[in-house]
Amino acid sequence: MKKNLTLFVTLLIALMLAPVGCGCGDDDDDNDDAEADDDTAPDDDAEDDDTVPDDDQTDDDADDDTELDDDLDPVDNPLEWVDPFIGTGGLGYGMGALIPGPILPNAPVKLSPDTSLGGFAWDKMHAGGYYYPDNTIRGISHTHLPGIGATDLANINLMPVLGISDQRVTDAGYRSPFRHETEEARVGYYRVTLDRFAIDVELTSTMNAGFHRWTFPAKDDPPYVVVDVSYANVPGTSTDGEVTVDPAQREVYGFTYQDGSFTGRYGGMPVYFVARFSEDFEDYGTFSGSSRAPSGTNETGTDIGAYVGFAPAKQTVLAKVGISVASVAQARANLDAQITDWDFDAVVTQAENVWRGFLSDVLVEGGTAEQRTIFYSALYHLYMLPTSFTEEGGLYVGFDRAEHTADTFTYYTDLSIWDTFRTLHPAMVFLRPTIARDLVISMMKMVDQGGAYPRWAQGLGDTGSMIGTHSDSVVGDAVAKGVGGFDLAEAYEGLRAHAVGPVPYGGRSGLDDWTTLGYVARDTTSGSVSKTLEYAYDDFCLARIADELGEDADRDLFDERAGNYANLWDSATGFFRARDELGAFDPALGFFDWWLWYDEYVEGNARHWRWFVPHDVPGLIDLFGGEVDFIAELEQFFEGGEDVHQPGLPDLWYYHGNEPDIHAPFLFNEAGRPDLTQKWVRWAMDAHYGTGPDGIYGNDDGGTLSAWYVFAALGLYPVAPCTDVYQIGSPIFTKATVKMGDNTLVITAENASPENIYIQEASLNGDPLDVPWVHHADLAAGGTLDFVMGPDPSNWGRP
Repeated sequence: MKKNLTLFVTLLIALMLAPVGCGCGDDDDDNDDAEADDDTAPDDDAEDDDTVPDDDQTDDDADDDTELDDDLDPVDNPLEWVDPFIGTGGLGYGMGALIPGPILPNAPVKLSPDTSLGGFAWDKMHAGGYYYPDNTIRGISHTHLPGIGATDLANINLMPVLGISDQRVTDAGYRSPFRHETEEARVGYYRVTLDRFAIDVELTSTMNAGFHRWTFPAKDDPPYVVVDVSYANVPGTSTDGEVTVDPAQREVYGFTYQDGSFTGRYGGMPVYFVARFSEDFEDYGTFSGSSRAPSGTNETGTDIGAYVGFAPAKQTVLAKVGISVASVAQARANLDAQITDWDFDAVVTQAENVWRGFLSDVLVEGGTAEQRTIFYSALYHLYMLPTSFTEEGGLYVGFDRAEHTADTFTYYTDLSIWDTFRTLHPAMVFLRPTIARDLVISMMKMVDQGGAYPRWAQGLGDTGSMIGTHSDSVVGDAVAKGVGGFDLAEAYEGLRAHAVGPVPYGGRSGLDDWTTLGYVARDTTSGSVSKTLEYAYDDFCLARIADELGEDADRDLFDERAGNYANLWDSATGFFRARDELGAFDPALGFFDWWLWYDEYVEGNARHWRWFVPHDVPGLIDLFGGEVDFIAELEQFFEGGEDVHQPGLPDLWYYHGNEPDIHAPFLFNEAGRPDLTQKWVRWAMDAHYGTGPDGIYGNDDGGTLSAWYVFAALGLYPVAPCTDVYQIGSPIFTKATVKMGDNTLVITAENASPENIYIQEASLNGDPLDVPWVHHADLAAGGTLDFVMGPDPSNWGRP
């Protein structure tokens, strides 16, 4: 009965089609005029095609990969284990929103195909542009927001075609059916055949430029390339644009002004480009809508583009495309510096070499083939976002829309902080502390040039998405783990500002309630429970920074506020519940109160948010009445998630596809039951990750879910990121050699296997380790962390 009721409620929620699970919802109190989601209607002019979607999103050979393979050699070339198709599919709320196209680590050029089902592309399933179940490629564009539930970007679309006409320059005229059998995606390279024209497409890229190679069939119809300047991801639009054709230089250049679900929130963003072709133009022109201007060299407007044609005998044509948010001149400078000739294969090799350096930060031994594929694909996906906006010459465009120079750091944007503070930022501290430092400096520049820390930075502004001020955690994490190289006092000034008063954007709605009542009141601010819990954590992080700076009064203030989470605890029900300004709890809603996703809980329900006190787990345990009751309730939470899991729908017990409770498996450690942490971490890894296109259960949210897997596979997890503690889970590899900055950490797990999930004993640098956690400094100095694994729970790590 309970299972049937749970399924019924889940279906009701799914029918609401709310944009949840993306880390991109609005804080309604701060962003009332944010763009609403619009359904995209099918294209009535779409041509019929015989290609049917591939509904099989699972790896048929997955079962063969789950057995421990003693014949697997230690990994020396991690590129072989990356599958860019992982996370490009998934049903409904399980959509990963990742892209298969080539991208360098954190590059702004994310060159990849965009797909549709014939002429229909529903925005909710096409946040990244590409969706594996589709059967049609509707464009090949240079900018994307992979792994995010918000549809935006997908700018500067180059589509090869045969012949030219007014119809051919429209989306219905150039889109093409494709088959997955003709696709190949690997690190730094993508290829596919456009079946409509029998044209082979190959892609590679640098940081700020895309490289296309097209092989046209030997037919009478001459080869053309349509450059759709105003093209954008559904339902985004171009509010301005210009295109120029320069036959003498074999160039097409111009810009579009992107207005999407995120860019539109801060006034839009220009994307400039220079496309240079390998062959002379036999024909060229511009277009506006479906109206061509043969031999035209310039067009302006909101639905414009150009086309270039080549001699019929030309079967191979290449184009390299520089991208910039500053100017056409900067796009050309990026292109000239990064792709100096027409050697496509050399650029592929260059991309492989860059990625080899990043992926070799962790080299593993043991594990299954499936675990290795998931792990290295997750490590790869750590670097899809944030995006480096630093262009050639160190130029970047800041939140003030002025050009600046990043001479001692790399400037980043596209910061999904509500998601990434949990795992992605700690992963950068763990693996790439220089990037972690630069992310802090980038946010400080946003304060200087925009007026405040962002809540969800995208491109040239803050989107206002989500809740909390988790830049507090990002900076606190860097401080706690010894990442220097920035002015902490300056960083703290901006953090303190949004904790005590209003700021231009990205601040705390309900702050007056928070400072006077000790909680956010439900009758003044939506999402009151979630905001109360998150503000408590954020203030804990601020207290740690204030303590580092010797600001004792601030430390005491923020430490006191960090305990305010308890003000919403209802001991009668055992849940955090909303209160009004007078202190009265929200009237009980019975069954729905604990299951439904409603206003007081942001992107989750009361059960998901029940565990969000990462900074004070002992205090949370006390609210439950002690360790016994806490463990019983937490285990029931996971048993419910195991018993009632509907792919494509939001889980109403443990929900790994969204962020508020993803730390929960590690909470058993602090209640004295590390064996249960080991059990449920392994279950979460096995149940929510795979090697198929649906291999990430939910939006990757800027690398958040991928970073979770990377940490969990190594046997570690940062439950409270702005402390220096990692909780110990259940390592899956017999050996992992990890570069931590300039030092090397070796993690061994003797006997580790899919069956041997329980730690029997552990040591750190040869000394017995009797507690289920370690400190960052002990690992970052280098050394060894050794485990012995077995099939049965042990007493290791218990009090």
